[in-house]
Amino acid sequence: MLKNQCPVCNYHKLFSIRHLKGERTGKLFRLWFCRNCHSLFNPSGYREDDEQLCLDVDWHSNNYDDSVKKAELLIYNLLSEHDKAKSLIDIGCGIGSVVTTAKSFNLKAVGVEPNRFAVDHAKKKFGIELVCDYFKSGICKQKFDLVTCIHVLEHLEKPRILLKDAISTLKPGGLLFLSLPFRGNILKALMYILFPNLKGTPFSLNDEHIVHFSHRSIQMLAKEFGATSCKHVKWGWDGYLMRFD
Repeated sequence: MLKNQCPVCNYHKLFSIRHLKGERTGKLFRLWFCRNCHSLFNPSGYREDDEQLCLDVDWHSNNYDDSVKKAELLIYNLLSEHDKAKSLIDIGCGIGSVVTTAKSFNLKAVGVEPNRFAVDHAKKKFGIELVCDYFKSGICKQKFDLVTCIHVLEHLEKPRILLKDAISTLKPGGLLFLSLPFRGNILKALMYILFPNLKGTPFSLNDEHIVHFSHRSIQMLAKEFGATSCKHVKWGWDGYLMRFD
């Protein structure tokens, strides 16, 4: 990402709002607002160490049953939209709740997860093989009917790169389900900006939550990358369903 460039829409006319103090690092970094797509973002340069990666696995384990319930609703609705779907890839799959659920619907399902501890846990606990490196594995060159990406892009300083590659893996008529912790309306965003350190706001996890997408920004991305339709849905997770014919 170039300096003073929106990571969502590449727009250059940005507004500097304030400094944020990193919850984990204690470092100061700037919060920006994009006047074009209305996204907020705070590039922090934070990288999780092994201890935090293991804690992430614990979080996924503690929430696994709830994730499976959400995944069941998600897969059911995806298949209602695309009843000929045979394959799915879940990008940023954690310990594999969506992958295992998709398999129970008789889909050929694979998952990509950069956290090697999560990949090891999934193999030992559930007997599923997840891919740790999306690009080096070559799996990004395969084609799928369904792509899911749940609470991933907000952690990336360059989310467009992964989104573009995720779309490239879709077969014609394929569906992308993208879930993000949306910022909400302008008044709510203003409250977050005034009180960024309140637990539960998008900025309370400000080291790891870098990009705060607006609903406007998702619609703009869908149009830019050629989606034939894009709609807001709540299928287990709050997100957007995009179709690429």
